[in-house]
Amino acid sequence: MKGFIMFLFSCLFITACSSTPVSDGVQEFSGEGKVWKAKYLYDTKLYEEKKVSWVELELKQQGEPLPELKEVHIEMESREGTLEGKLGDMVVETEENKIRFLVGTINRAMNKEDKIKLNIEFLDNKDKIVLEHR
Repeated sequence: MKGFIMFLFSCLFITACSSTPVSDGVQEFSGEGKVWKAKYLYDTKLYEEKKVSWVELELKQQGEPLPELKEVHIEMESREGTLEGKLGDMVVETEENKIRFLVGTINRAMNKEDKIKLNIEFLDNKDKIVLEHR
């Protein structure tokens, strides 16, 4: 029994130590849903200074107008918690079929193995995207 407990502890220790922290510079976590392509851009310098990161959304359908920002609800779920809000209440930049907005801390530290679940709701549309390190 003691050997079995040591084996479980060793497995947990190895798993916990196998995470690869992101390096300096900008790291991209991206994914694609039915309506949107999305990127979470983890800029280590920006994060150190202001504890924020950029998220980019791009409509997959070229020529489609962007929805009204106050109508777009965002929810981002990570291993350490959930952030949510309406784009109309955030710092936002738009360009053609793209939206960029700032979000606060998702994780205290990002690992390459992290996955971020992004839910986007606007009008009658719902899009679910899993963002992974690229």
